[in-house]
Amino acid sequence: RIKLYLLKLYLILLFTHLFPAQFTVFCQDPIIRAGFGEEITLQCQLDPPIDATDMEVRWFRTTNDDTVHLYWNNKDNTRTQNTAYKGRTELFKEGLVTGTISLKLKNVGFTDEGMFTCFVDSGTEYEESQIEEGVVEASNEPELALLAYELSGFYYGIKFLCKSEGWYPKPEIQWINENGENLTTLSKSTTERNAEGFFTVESHINVVKGSGSIFSCVMKNSFPTTAKTSIKIPDTAFPPVSTQLLASLIRILLFVFPLSAVGIFFYNIMQGIYILL
Repeated sequence: RIKLYLLKLYLILLFTHLFPAQFTVFCQDPIIRAGFGEEITLQCQLDPPIDATDMEVRWFRTTNDDTVHLYWNNKDNTRTQNTAYKGRTELFKEGLVTGTISLKLKNVGFTDEGMFTCFVDSGTEYEESQIEEGVVEASNEPELALLAYELSGFYYGIKFLCKSEGWYPKPEIQWINENGENLTTLSKSTTERNAEGFFTVESHINVVKGSGSIFSCVMKNSFPTTAKTSIKIPDTAFPPVSTQLLASLIRILLFVFPLSAVGIFFYNIMQGIYILL
């Protein structure tokens, strides 16, 4: 009986060596998205769904080969794990029996964006597949405030401030009126990024009577996420022609006209003298 058992074991090992199990690794969702601070699951599958319990499973960053999580010799191995991922990953061992390679990634941040590779090594062959973690999105509704009246030509315009914090990716800002006309060229905008990686956007615009009655500040990033805030300003809110400017202009004209008359008078006298000579 012992000899028969040893013979069977030998034949199994020989068959395994000569005809190793063939498999591929595929990721059903090659692109996943996550919000800042959330948990996500990176999941790939062996095809056929063979048992991967005794295989080496390694998740790493595609661009720099940094180890995200290593499962080796039937247990997790953290010695080569990148410090940025320590305490943030968990491999679902129960799924390995059916060839499911699922990795939980906790507290997702900006540095987690990009490609991850799932590598599986059976000892006789190895396969890998990539999965991309999409943009970590964050946004807030913009705040719209009336700052002051500002002189624009002979008319006073109304100066608005649109501000929003906590954006990622970097948003673009646009000003439009109720007719959909783009007023962005009339604005001045600034964008700053804080130490945590979020963007703050501020935009000033000075609008005058006749440019619309409903003004909207629209922010949009590549996620895409759009946030919009509008304010309605009736024509009566716009001040009339600047009386102070008109008074100054009249004073200038009253000064320039007499001065010009005096200049013309003396010019004619000089011309007469020149002719006599």
